[in-house]
Amino acid sequence: MNKLIATIALAALAFTSCIKENNIWEEMRPVQPGRHIYQLATNQDKLAMRPANAALRLAMLLAEADKQGEDVLSADLKEIVVKKGDASIKVWETLFGAHTKLERQGEDYLITYSDEAQLPDGFFMAGSVLVKTNGAKVLNQSSYSAPWTVEMQDLKVFVYSDTGMRQAFNFDGGETTLYFDGDDSYIINASSFRIHLDNVDASSNWSTIKPYTLRAEDSSLAYSLCSGKDFKVEGSASGPTLYSSDMTQAVGMGYELINGVYRGMQIISGTQECRFLSPLEYDTTQYPASSVTYEWSYDSSTNTVFQKIRYNGYVYPKD
Repeated sequence: MNKLIATIALAALAFTSCIKENNIWEEMRPVQPGRHIYQLATNQDKLAMRPANAALRLAMLLAEADKQGEDVLSADLKEIVVKKGDASIKVWETLFGAHTKLERQGEDYLITYSDEAQLPDGFFMAGSVLVKTNGAKVLNQSSYSAPWTVEMQDLKVFVYSDTGMRQAFNFDGGETTLYFDGDDSYIINASSFRIHLDNVDASSNWSTIKPYTLRAEDSSLAYSLCSGKDFKVEGSASGPTLYSSDMTQAVGMGYELINGVYRGMQIISGTQECRFLSPLEYDTTQYPASSVTYEWSYDSSTNTVFQKIRYNGYVYPKD
């Protein structure tokens, strides 16, 4: 189970970090339990945010169509293109891949994934999400009282073990809403995400505590104005999540992102805090401290992302 969770596609938060010490393993040994805490909490949050991720990608496509003067309710959205140098890039394929289907249902959109094709952000998925616009043709026309909502239909995220065995995280329930706050931010709520792994009885129940706030380079979210630019993200979530030691159980965990900055699919700065919620639910001999902090920073002169891990009084790499 640990290996399966560890191999969830992490491209959405991929990074390159610079490590200066020579004896890497010995230097990292004291923070290894913290790295595991981080992995468990962030993987759970990535899973619960998949419907919101789909809605935001759709929002970028619709905003681009609107920017180009198209009627988003009648345009052939899969044929929307932008220029990058001498090339014409199809926005839909860049955001969702060529094998993902899009169907318009009135003012709503059904997105259906193929489990045979890896998505541009590294995940393998099956099933569908229905993005309901509530009359807001583009996301920056939505509001607190009239948000976009995302419904799941047999949605699955596939994971692979180090031996190549595939299993599925099955989405049994959860609610996602997104809306524009009228200033420059988008507010994302994900609540009661119940997800279980194939042949495992335990199930997560993950919800945002402080709704995620997303700010883009351009508040319209048009693909040509935001692609490759920075996205600022903050928020927190918690709840029972899947965890494995000698037996599989759902264990309470929390996750918080502070001053997060993403460029493309890569976190480049900010702080992530991950923790167990109760010492009664995990092995305190294996985890001498319940929380871990990851600090990210970016050196523009070398185009390098650095990470610093703080766990149980230890720091890696050392200050």
